[in-house]
Amino acid sequence: MKYNETGFRGVYRQLNAVLLTDWTRKAIANFPDADKADCILTYGYIDHEAGLTLEILAGGKKDGDRFRFFDGNNSVRSFIRMEAVENEELFWFRDSDNSIKDRYADKIALLDGYTVSEEIEKTRGMSFLDASRDPHCIDDVLVYLTKRGLEPEGCWVRISGLGDHWLTGTLLNEPNQNFGYHLNDTIAFFVREMENKEVICCSDMTPSLKLTAEDLEDGTMLKAAIHTFNTERTETDIPVS
Repeated sequence: MKYNETGFRGVYRQLNAVLLTDWTRKAIANFPDADKADCILTYGYIDHEAGLTLEILAGGKKDGDRFRFFDGNNSVRSFIRMEAVENEELFWFRDSDNSIKDRYADKIALLDGYTVSEEIEKTRGMSFLDASRDPHCIDDVLVYLTKRGLEPEGCWVRISGLGDHWLTGTLLNEPNQNFGYHLNDTIAFFVREMENKEVICCSDMTPSLKLTAEDLEDGTMLKAAIHTFNTERTETDIPVS
């Protein structure tokens, strides 16, 4: 299967084999038996800023429908961004007894540094956000900014927090219109189902309060903004839970 068929859930925290190409072969130059390999064993993780990534655990050999993997190299790290191999065939492994993960446990443990907050992790399991996600940077979603007197405008937002009926995130681009928010500002947004059943992310900038790092630490201003969002929600808004 290819990435556009499996989506990020077929890769995130999953084992996959990828056939080597001239480009990816360079990535295992320092791995045992690299000269014999025709594939690589990978483990998927999400870099909150760089996106979905495949950590290379070892080189391997494909024989028909069977795979044999060589030893790994814990002294070096090598990885591939999903975007670079999204058109390559992925071979998924169930590993029901954890034998493969146990063999390369030390290498997989190195990825603990990419652990995110419980709130961000929870949003990765929300399938209704998938239509709004960047296909590679999973924590980035397209949010439509609205404000009285302005046209709705789509901007990319990196998720940073989660509430009962709302999310918070950081604006990744400068809006073309004057919404009162700018690149790197934190905004609150919610999920809405439109009349045509399309699910989108929205942020109403008219009643919103501008959130700073100090406001987020204190929480008072954030709670006030969220109260406004919740009281103005319509029946078509989807609770995020």
